[in-house]
Amino acid sequence: MGFHLITFIQANYLTLMMLFGLAVVMLANRDTWQPEVRIIWGLMAVLLAIIAEQDLYQWAQITDNRAMLYWTSVADYSLYPIMILLEVLLLTKGHRARLLTMLPALLNQAVLLLNPLLNYSVFSFDGNNNFQPGPLRLVPFLTGCVYILLMLVRLDQYFRNRSRRYSAITAWIVASTLVVIFLQYFNIITDLFDEVAAMDIMLYYFFIFAVEREQTRRELSEKALELSRTRVRLMSEQIQPHFIFNSLAVIRALIWVSPQKASDSLDDFSGYLRSNLDALRSDELIPFDKELEHIQAFLSLALVDDVRNIQVHYDLQVRNFRLPALTVEPAVENAIRHGLNRTLAMSLLEIATREDAESVIITVRDNGVGFDVSTLRAKSSRGVGVENVRTKLQLQCGGSMDIKSGNEGTTVTIKIPKTPPAELALHTESEENA
Repeated sequence: MGFHLITFIQANYLTLMMLFGLAVVMLANRDTWQPEVRIIWGLMAVLLAIIAEQDLYQWAQITDNRAMLYWTSVADYSLYPIMILLEVLLLTKGHRARLLTMLPALLNQAVLLLNPLLNYSVFSFDGNNNFQPGPLRLVPFLTGCVYILLMLVRLDQYFRNRSRRYSAITAWIVASTLVVIFLQYFNIITDLFDEVAAMDIMLYYFFIFAVEREQTRRELSEKALELSRTRVRLMSEQIQPHFIFNSLAVIRALIWVSPQKASDSLDDFSGYLRSNLDALRSDELIPFDKELEHIQAFLSLALVDDVRNIQVHYDLQVRNFRLPALTVEPAVENAIRHGLNRTLAMSLLEIATREDAESVIITVRDNGVGFDVSTLRAKSSRGVGVENVRTKLQLQCGGSMDIKSGNEGTTVTIKIPKTPPAELALHTESEENA
């Protein structure tokens, strides 16, 4: 057995090393697997089965084992069409189209399994264990021909829908497969199919990997562009001129009434402006405590005149997390400016944080007049602000914002994932490397 294993490795060393090396590379990049990678694993498994079957067939000839000769021949007639089928599936899109593509292989397999019941119409072995083809011997060959034709059709479609450089790679893979099949069928060159097939599988994988990486880069570029646009929109709306003027007017009035309170308000005003400008210049996530400081600076300015009887309640069960700047503060600002009714005997604003297994959850709740959430899609100042915050959450950390409003007030729920999406992690890594 040991000697047989050694001769098997010696006979198939190049093929085995290529497949083993590809397996290592694929496992190392398993976080970026695409659905097509499963077909790559299938191709590798079929190729390994083919070379094992060939070795077993030779062993069966040496030992004169008729049963082994028969079943290895069945495997041979089954595996080669399946090998070409899997290459066709790599070029076939759509679940239904792939199922239809499998039908010839299933028919071929049924004929091979039913060969004894069909009076060995596909093939058989005589008393001297010599191979004897039957009237249905062309079924496996025709199945392979069908898939070769399908491969050419799929390649033509691929050329029409893809860029030239990717189509050239695919054309080379298909052409090398067809050439080796032709050369081996006519016995011009033998014992090359396994090595060429292993090479094609490697090219397929690196081709898919390159396409996936380019698509990821394109998506990241689009998101970066959208984030830049969002920053411009935030700049035009986040620092509200009327709020600045009102704050300055209140501070000016306080100078004569309470200089110390005016001084404190001026510090809050300075911190508020600084936080806004810093947030607009950076895409980095900030600690929640820093966002909380910005919220408190805004509330100090908004409530400094004591006109509105508003109580602010904090229920902060978790604080050790990061989030995009200016994502909670706009919800607080909308609650103060739009939601809380000055005629209420007591207006309540609650800011709370909690966590579950996947996310940190932030809620901003008020008992104000409420509003119709569907109007957020309109180009109002509040609607544009909410959509900007949603975009910023999605682009920077994969977060989300949900708003519910009614007669009893408004609740804004912000979710910050504990683990960012893969493309965001890739974007962060690329920025760090740069």
